[in-house]
Amino acid sequence: MKKLYYSLFIFSLIACSNTIVFSQSTSMNQEVESNGHKKLLGPINRQGLTKEPYSSWFNNSSENYTVKEDPLKDINAKDLKDLKIQAFMGTWCGDSKRGIPKFYKTLDALNFPEGKLEVIAVDNGPTAYKQSPSHEEDGLGIHRVPMIIIYKKGKEIGRIAESPVKSWEEDIATIIKGGSYNPNYKVAYEIYLSLKKKGAKWVEKKASTLAEKYKEEVESRYELNTYGRVLLADGKTEEAIAVYKVNSLIFPDWPEASKQLERAYEKSSKN
Repeated sequence: MKKLYYSLFIFSLIACSNTIVFSQSTSMNQEVESNGHKKLLGPINRQGLTKEPYSSWFNNSSENYTVKEDPLKDINAKDLKDLKIQAFMGTWCGDSKRGIPKFYKTLDALNFPEGKLEVIAVDNGPTAYKQSPSHEEDGLGIHRVPMIIIYKKGKEIGRIAESPVKSWEEDIATIIKGGSYNPNYKVAYEIYLSLKKKGAKWVEKKASTLAEKYKEEVESRYELNTYGRVLLADGKTEEAIAVYKVNSLIFPDWPEASKQLERAYEKSSKN
């Protein structure tokens, strides 16, 4: 009997490890003030975003957006059954202010249950860059906001990075229907997957190969630079070094790339 209980316990741990678990925090819509500006941090919802000072931009963006019904017409309740969505944003972020109200309105058109949506507000401070107080973003490669991650049966099936590739409706429909989809900042996403699956040492070792592979695909010199900054602020120094090394090889003539790599090595030596 003890063996049976032990087996069931191990099975439950394995099942949980493969399933996205939403925050159970009871603190919702926490507000802080920095340099005279208010911002929300951690788990939030529509109620928090429709209160001042956030309602001015949220309501305006929502009211001025007309949802395109055609891309959503083939999505039914069965398609939504096993889905959950995480949305990371910043109430200080222009892209979030423009995009999140439209994202909400698109979900409303789909009749997507808000109970299956988790919205996390992250910080923009230098020591908590793109982080929330309870770190729901940890290990998810959140380097741009808004970042929308869609899960089916606990497994990520697609993400929208900063803005849609085509439109909120078309991008969401493509991901839900299992179509081919590459998010903005594809290189940062693929490096994130490599870090997750193979580790920082592998990425650093293969930096030259990765730089050659991605030099024509990277959107700008800031794509990986920003990702490295997020990792460094989160104390993931080895991962930051690996990302900065790839970026410095893609952009060897950009002084900032090598400077960031040097700073990461310096920080690593102090730890």
